[in-house]
Amino acid sequence: MHNQETPTVFERIRNDISTALGLLTIVPAWRHPERGKVASSAWCWPLIGALVGAVAGLAGYVASAVGLAPGIAAALAVALAIATTGGLHEDGLADTADGLLGGRNKASRLRIMHDSRIGTFGALALFIVLVLRWSAISELVAEWRIVACMAVAGAFSRMVMVAAMHFVPTVDSSGLSGRAGKPSRKAMWIGGATTLGSMAAINSSQILTVLALGAIPAIALLYLARKRVGGQTGDVLGASQQATEASVLVALSTS
Repeated sequence: MHNQETPTVFERIRNDISTALGLLTIVPAWRHPERGKVASSAWCWPLIGALVGAVAGLAGYVASAVGLAPGIAAALAVALAIATTGGLHEDGLADTADGLLGGRNKASRLRIMHDSRIGTFGALALFIVLVLRWSAISELVAEWRIVACMAVAGAFSRMVMVAAMHFVPTVDSSGLSGRAGKPSRKAMWIGGATTLGSMAAINSSQILTVLALGAIPAIALLYLARKRVGGQTGDVLGASQQATEASVLVALSTS
């Protein structure tokens, strides 16, 4: 009879990182017998976000350094970030905007959010957020600090997702957020420490700006979601990530 051994610390970390990669990016997760649960992997979501942001920022900086116009380099950075995540969060933003702003009651709003088709509110939300991200990155892309700025935006925006899952109740037990469960306080602390650690690469005055302004759009969005559908869903989490990332990038580009 096969005796299943308790995973070592290294194996648990590997499982969590594998789960986070498989969830948040298109990078194939490492194959092993025991994959970590989604909620237990939440501690490393900011790390994954920082890596996605840093890679996209580096691509934008290199594109600018070889002579491409800032707008084109910024567009390449945004495109790479979207490609790396498979447009996961952008899809959530569009669905959330359509549902929260277009439905007449809770049931209709949740039904719209489950619909894969994009409506007017979703298209407008995507356009506004993409323009904000592109505009902010255009201001930063010619400087090496774009790598740090996009890493911070990536980490902070994923930490907002973790916090939302912890503090805001889920309303769809069959959806991704409902199946994932609630991240533990330990995951929150580790994720928060990772997020703050990523901010060591930017100026101290910018850290205060990010902390003060970065999460405001997500807080407003989550408040609206509580009012309109009773809590958060996977789509709402994606929308909160997009709102936070755009806000952080705009704050860093103007500070």
